Amino acid sequence: MIQKEIIDKIKELYEAKKYEEITDFYIKQEKKTDDILPLIELTKDWDDLNINAELLLFKGILLSEMKDYHGSLAILTKAIKINPNYTRAYNNIGNALSDIKKYEKALEAYDKAIEINPKYETAYYNKGNCLDAMKKYKEAIDSFDKTIELNPNYKEVYNNKGATFMGLGEYKKSIEAFDKAVEYDSKDSFAYFNKGYALLELNRKNEAIESFNKFLKKSSDEYLNAQVNDEIKNLKESNIDIDILEKQIENIKDVLRFDGQFITHYTGLLATQILTMDKSSSFRMSEANYMN
Repeated sequence: MIQKEIIDKIKELYEAKKYEEITDFYIKQEKKTDDILPLIELTKDWDDLNINAELLLFKGILLSEMKDYHGSLAILTKAIKINPNYTRAYNNIGNALSDIKKYEKALEAYDKAIEINPKYETAYYNKGNCLDAMKKYKEAIDSFDKTIELNPNYKEVYNNKGATFMGLGEYKKSIEAFDKAVEYDSKDSFAYFNKGYALLELNRKNEAIESFNKFLKKSSDEYLNAQVNDEIKNLKESNIDIDILEKQIENIKDVLRFDGQFITHYTGLLATQILTMDKSSSFRMSEANYMN
């Protein structure tokens, strides 16, 4: 939707006193930062703003998107004074605190939301992100798993879970999570991006290139696209270097090797090293130790 259509719809919902629907509608829209300021101006005319928790939630989210996190926290704190059991306000307080790196306080807010509503999957998801930022990776995985238990279709969780497994160095598990992310959302370019780097950690270069190419087909992020193109170029060049090196090794082995697995005293340690690295050869280090 364009900005005017978003504003008109929000006005319509406000006039109908469908206050919570305003936030539900807004968070589903694709928007730019330039769209937010007119909406903040719009809320200044709302007579019910300071007496309605749902409207305060909406303004708090707008302020967070403008990176006015302290302003957002002040507004959201008003919301929970009006409604002490407003889980969405606690969840967004946690988000604002995470954005200013007050992670312990953020966890308290997420836990409060979960205490009020133990089936609130979004709070578990955001708690997982917070724990990941604190490098508490195993706890983050537990929180992501709880999100999935409550809602297996919560597509965003799989990519973040994969990234957390990378923090643990569990790259095979991370790839499984990224594949799950794509299964639920084939447009998730970041899952392909992250999967590419997980594959690199496992030295699966050709698969990494394939994943990076899939990312490029779906991504409109110029900065990341340039990064990935450079990565693909470097990988292809390194593959060429490996191919050349392997051919050179085979040539050297042909020169050094006589019939069977016998090597002359003149071939020295180099031949030993080459033959012990050759998995197809029956020559092994126990034999090499007798050289020279």
